[in-house]
This record gives sequence, C-alpha cells and structure tokens, in this order.
Amino acid sequence: MFFTVILVIACAIAAVTDLATRRVPNVLTFGLAAVAIIGSVQHGLIALPFALIAYSALLLVGSVVYGRGWFGGGDVKLLAAGAICAGWPGALTFFLATGLAGGALALLELARAGRLTTSLSLLASAAASGGFGRGITLDPERRRLPYAIAITVGALTLLASETFAPWLQLVRV
Repeated sequence: MFFTVILVIACAIAAVTDLATRRVPNVLTFGLAAVAIIGSVQHGLIALPFALIAYSALLLVGSVVYGRGWFGGGDVKLLAAGAICAGWPGALTFFLATGLAGGALALLELARAGRLTTSLSLLASAAASGGFGRGITLDPERRRLPYAIAITVGALTLLASETFAPWLQLVRV
C-alpha cells in the first residue's frame, strides 16, 4: 500500500500541473517510475527485470497511442509508472478506473464545449459505417484533456480497493 500512496500523491501533483499547464513534468513521471522499479525489489530480485520489462512494454504501447494523438506523452509516462506502482493485479483496477474516469472527463468536456450531441452523432456514424479504422476527430480544435485527473481517479480507486473497499478489486490473489 505504500507505493499506492506514493502513486496517489504523484498523480495529485500531476493533475494540478496538468490543469494549470496541460503538461505532466518528466521529473514526476520518471521519478515515480524509478521509485516503483526500485521498490519492486521488495518482492525479490527476480521482480526487478519483470518491472523493467513491464514498464518498457507499457511505454512502447503508449508510444503508439501517443503517436495516434489519443494521449499526451506525460499521460502515457504517468500511466506506465502508475501501473508499475500498482503491481499485479492492482494495475487492472487502476487501468479500468482510469479509463472510466477518462471517458467521463471527455463527455464533460464535450458537454462544456457544447459539442456533445454533434460528437455523439459523429461517433454513431463512424460506428455504423465502420469508420473507426480511419479514425475520427471529435473536436476539430483538438483541445487537450487534463487526463492526469482521470489517472488520479484511477489511483484513488486503487487505494480504496486496498483499504476500505476491497470489492473494487478486479482480481484477488
């Protein structure tokens, strides 16, 4: 649970920074990753290479997502470091809660911008025509979401699942 508390603190700082500047500092994401990877040794030296491989794989997948313009680079690095902090199977809860919060954040932003109805119509058209392969742009101005807020919700959900709400755990070991 120690690493989950560290994750929540780092995510909260990232959320405030993301709200203010729409950026997540590298020193925060790489620092969190370093703490998590070094902390993996508490599970034995064999855990270290697994943590490094998992972090690298998540960054690789995240690079594809970043390249498609779906996430910012800081968000990808924060998610990867957060998953290493969460460990297995906590990363499942972390990712699911983050994704749900991110979807809600996107819907709130579209509603705030007065584009919710138009965007949902475009989404329905793309789904009906199979246009997802080409990609669609819901917001022509491509305004950035402060996704670190959603990541913070994921971290808080993980913390809740480890303390007072164990029913939030997707997998129990």
